[in-house]
Amino acid sequence: MKKLKILVFIAFSFSVSYFSKAQKVVGYMDVNLSEASIRVNQMNWSHMTDFIYGFITPDNSGNLPDPTGLTLFAEIKQKCIDNGVDLHFSSGGATNSGMFHAIGQDATAAANFANEIADAMDTHGMVGWDLDWEFPKSAPEQISQVNILKAVHDEFTSRGKRDEWHIAIAVGGETPSVGVQGVYHTDYCSANAFQYIDYLNMMSYDIGRNISGDYNHSSYTDAVNNVIDWNNKGCPIEKMVLGVPFYARHKTSRALPPGSFYEITYGAMSNDDPETYFNQDFKGDYYYNGAPTLKQKVDYIMQAGGVGVMIWEVTYDRFDSYSLLKSLHDEMGKYRCDAPTPDLGNDFSFCGSSVITLDGGVAAEAGLAFTWKDASGTLVNQSASSSTYDIVSPGMYTLEVWKDGCEISDEVIITGTISTPNIEDSYKLCDPVSVTLDAGTVPAGHSFQWQFNDENIYGATNQLFEAKKAGTYNVVVSANGCASVTSSSASVTSEVPYAEADTVCKAGDEANIEASETVKWYNSEIAESELITDQVFSPVVANNTTYWMGGTGSGFTQYTTLKSVINSEWGPVPSHYGRKITVNSELNIDAVSVIVSGGGSLKMNLKASDGSTILKTLTLDVSVGEQEIILDWNSIQPGDYFLDAIGSTAKLLIDQEAPDDDFEIPGIFFSEANNYGNWGGYSIVTSYGFFFNLKLTAGKECARVPVRVVLDFNGSECLTVDSKTITTKDVSVFPNPSGTNFSISEFSGDIQIFDCKGILVEEVFDVQNQFIFGNYLEQGVYFLKLKSSFGTQTKKVVQE
Repeated sequence: MKKLKILVFIAFSFSVSYFSKAQKVVGYMDVNLSEASIRVNQMNWSHMTDFIYGFITPDNSGNLPDPTGLTLFAEIKQKCIDNGVDLHFSSGGATNSGMFHAIGQDATAAANFANEIADAMDTHGMVGWDLDWEFPKSAPEQISQVNILKAVHDEFTSRGKRDEWHIAIAVGGETPSVGVQGVYHTDYCSANAFQYIDYLNMMSYDIGRNISGDYNHSSYTDAVNNVIDWNNKGCPIEKMVLGVPFYARHKTSRALPPGSFYEITYGAMSNDDPETYFNQDFKGDYYYNGAPTLKQKVDYIMQAGGVGVMIWEVTYDRFDSYSLLKSLHDEMGKYRCDAPTPDLGNDFSFCGSSVITLDGGVAAEAGLAFTWKDASGTLVNQSASSSTYDIVSPGMYTLEVWKDGCEISDEVIITGTISTPNIEDSYKLCDPVSVTLDAGTVPAGHSFQWQFNDENIYGATNQLFEAKKAGTYNVVVSANGCASVTSSSASVTSEVPYAEADTVCKAGDEANIEASETVKWYNSEIAESELITDQVFSPVVANNTTYWMGGTGSGFTQYTTLKSVINSEWGPVPSHYGRKITVNSELNIDAVSVIVSGGGSLKMNLKASDGSTILKTLTLDVSVGEQEIILDWNSIQPGDYFLDAIGSTAKLLIDQEAPDDDFEIPGIFFSEANNYGNWGGYSIVTSYGFFFNLKLTAGKECARVPVRVVLDFNGSECLTVDSKTITTKDVSVFPNPSGTNFSISEFSGDIQIFDCKGILVEEVFDVQNQFIFGNYLEQGVYFLKLKSSFGTQTKKVVQE
């Protein structure tokens, strides 16, 4: 699997404030949740730029507790230091905001609160503070919110830290474009607040009614609407941080399931199938944001000019390759660094190679530097010219492209094994009459060997193979220094005949083409008249020629001549006769003939095997005499049926003698000799009934199959080579035909035996002088392919 890794390092030439104000991936955490202590050590801290510790909350006078005594504070502070993550803290929270109005109404308390915040930040090296007041709904409360923000702003300014220390407020996601009517979080904040903050942390989740048309409580459309609404409220986009969820809510009620909150975190929900849930936004009726949606949101907020994204809650993630935090980090990388993005391609195999040149697709130019690494360390460091690198062994390799103090990298895994092709599929040959199987591209030094029914196909050593007959196909891929691998299998069934191409040695020779069944032979794909109908075709050829095979029965109208001698009349009564038919292969019932002695209304029925359920019906007026009833009943599936007619006024003529034989079209249609009478239920009777000349269209007409005859007097089938001259060397097979064994003498080489369908029956290598075979063969025609140092010959033998 290809993995993209993007890292950023700040050089002295960059302004620190630039990187502190944009491209942020902010992890927000509630340290009091039950699993927080476990997950702190599992997260990849380097995938965040900022971390908000939640929560350090004041009393009514603005006094803060000592952070060193709070849950996980020391551990989180050290993690931030070790990973270069900016540490912020938040005051308040959804259930702990009751003191803020009192503080904001009291100038002394507000000033004290600001002083406490600044002291905590100064003591512990924190860079930001977030006011999570949920929510200042009334006008007086909004004034208190602005008073607190101004007091903190003034305190930071008085200490000369206003450019280094940052102020944020958390605001709700239910805005006019997405919220419940009358509950707009944009109404819960005064526009006067925006002048004192650096970041607006938009909690674009838990939305009670979204108008985007989906079930997600934090959809992409809702995020866009949040940005627009808060911007309309007066907050500049360049101060906005878009909130994203790592947890789910129910699609309709937005409710959480009973029990631990961790039960609906992305990390918990994705455990049974991480790859699937990483790439989608729901599991059952619970909806969250998968990686594609998160990346889409990153692109939107950054391209709109925002600061970045904020995660609630960052520990709800997975801590492996399916981490949502990682997906945010990677997507943000393209907004974080001006260096070109390298692409080393997909992982591939070293097999069959002695040296492989890795190329990330970034050309050397002024201002760029290239660093190459493997698992052991740095191979090339900050080279201006090494845009490519030659490797001589498998491993994981990383290319870093550096520009102005930051780098974007890509890695590729070069395995020591051959990738196994996946050709698993099912094909049915009819039209087209062949299918091209593709083993996929592999690096140089690999070779292919296609197999049919687990036997090698002679000469089939390319990436592509054209399968023309029914059976199971796979391909073996080999390369020096590695074990061969065998692909999955492709299963081919066929409704078309098969024949191998033939080679003749000179103009005027007779070809010998044998099909797998009796076929019609044509001289072109569109010829109307066939040359011959037979299994074996032996044309005399003067040059290279293609002949075409077509089926003899498929797609043609069949006629059941049934019995047509009539000697009795059947009047219009409820009791009547019917014909039981068995359909073996899908067909159309086109028409049937009847003889009417008295005109009137006639109803034709096709009934199910229960004799009562009507599947097809036709009612029409008929005249006296023999006539064809056009039925046009299509797509009759395999099964047993009854075909009958009820004359409401018409009188039909029948024959009271049963025919001598059943009627059958093998594999397609069957009807018993006896008729069935319906006297309250169908049962066999001796009279035949009134149907004759039943017309069926069976099967479908497949495309014609091309068969090549090649004139090649230099071909291996025609020539052999001795030390001085080229001569024709014929190998004798005797007796032929045979009722037992065949013998081959004076032959050295390999022998393959194929049946008339082209299926390999036996393969023997390194025969010396004599070979006896055949007593195990069933009656039929077989072909011997004899391969020796003189060339290849094909012989036909007949086992009687």
